[in-house]
Order: sequence, then C-alpha cells, then structure tokens
Amino acid sequence: KNFEIRSISENQQICLKSRSIIICTGAFEIPKIVPGWTLPGVMTIGAAQTMARRYGVAPRGKILIAGNGPLGLQLAHEFIQLDHKEIVLAEKADVRIDVSLIKAAFFSPSLVFNGARYRWSTLKSRVPVMYGWEVASIFGDKKIEGVVLSNIKTNEKRKISCDFLMAGEGFAPQTELLRLLGVKVKIDQDTKQIIPIRNKDCSTNVENLWIAGDAGGMGGAMLASAQGKIAALGAVQSLSLKNHRTKIKQVQKK
Repeated sequence: KNFEIRSISENQQICLKSRSIIICTGAFEIPKIVPGWTLPGVMTIGAAQTMARRYGVAPRGKILIAGNGPLGLQLAHEFIQLDHKEIVLAEKADVRIDVSLIKAAFFSPSLVFNGARYRWSTLKSRVPVMYGWEVASIFGDKKIEGVVLSNIKTNEKRKISCDFLMAGEGFAPQTELLRLLGVKVKIDQDTKQIIPIRNKDCSTNVENLWIAGDAGGMGGAMLASAQGKIAALGAVQSLSLKNHRTKIKQVQKK
C-alpha cells in the first residue's frame, strides 16, 4: 500500500509517495466552555503561551490563569519573566505531596524540578495560587470584566475581577487524519477521550502506518520522543530486510 502526501500552494503542487508513514499530528487544546467563554479577552492557555514565547508580549491589565495541570503555572512564570506580575492563578487540582508525586520525582526529576522552579517564581513575585478552584462562568458587557470561580470540594463561589482570562481544560489527541486513513479508535476509560488503537511498537491496524506522540494518547514530550524512535525503526524495518526488533525493545525499556 502506498501513501500520498499532497501540498498545494499558490505557485506549486507537491505530491510525495511512500510505502510507510508515521503520523504525529499531536494534540489540540480543549477550551473552557462556560457561560461567557466567547467574550473578548478570553483565550486558551496555549494561545497565551504563543504570545509570550513567540512575540514576547503579555496583555496589559489583570490576568487570571485557570487550568488543570502544569501549563498554568508555566504560563504564570513566563509572564513574570516578561515583568508582568498582575496575575492570579487558579488550579483545578488540589496539589499535595503524595505517592504519585514521589514517583514522578523518581522517574522524571527534570519535570518536577521545573514545576518547583515555576512555583518558586510565583511565590517570589507574590502571585496568588488558588488550588482546587475552577471557572464556573465569565461575566462582562462588551468584554470580560471578571470570573466566577467554584471550589471543587465545597462548591463555594468567588468573584474575581480581571481584564483577561487564560483558561484550558487540558489536551486531547488530534485524530481526524488517523480516522480518515482508517485507523481504529476507542474511548479511553480514564480520560473519556477518543484515542486511536496502536500497538506497543506504535503500529496500527493500517499496514505500514505508525503513530508517535500525543496523537495516539496524551503522554508528553519525553514519551513522544521515545515513540518517534520506535515508530521510525518500525518504518525502516518495513522498507528493508533488516530486523530492528532488538533496538525497538531497547527504546521501549528506556
């Protein structure tokens, strides 16, 4: 089976044919869909990170960052680096030092170190961090004027005025292309997201098609890198007589 990849621009058309293909379309950010989420001044955490990283700018005014996971803390740190400290961070999770955190520190010390560095940045800049709160609604006339936060445990409501809201509900695999190519999918029992079915070697039910990274399920950059190596070895093996199973197992163990 041959795959065709086409690219069309104003001046030219390109058609590439291959016997093997690795799909690594990544993930898309899930917006926080609550009353008022379409008001001007509301954006996803990923969009705000693009502003900070690519253009080196932060919106003027009071910023509320609300999310579930490390990206909110990371964004607060990036805005602080841009000398913007009028920030409030609302984190949905109730972060505690428990067995799961100790395991994370053991297996991914760099990730835990970065998280601690971001948290120290907010402490040093006196940026308030509210754990166990999520956005219930957004209010404003012509633009956002504030947010109603809800406590996860007590259902207590709290109004916070702000000029901008950066909010997100995490990420989900980008599966449209995979489904069009005939890859079978399933519902992940933990996240309730649609994910493609792939084997341990990143192969799928479609012959000579592999999936690497978050397109096959959320796992982060380090796991995506390892899966890319596994998928590449599988693709090379499909094109030659050389057996790369030993190398694949070595990468899987790491």
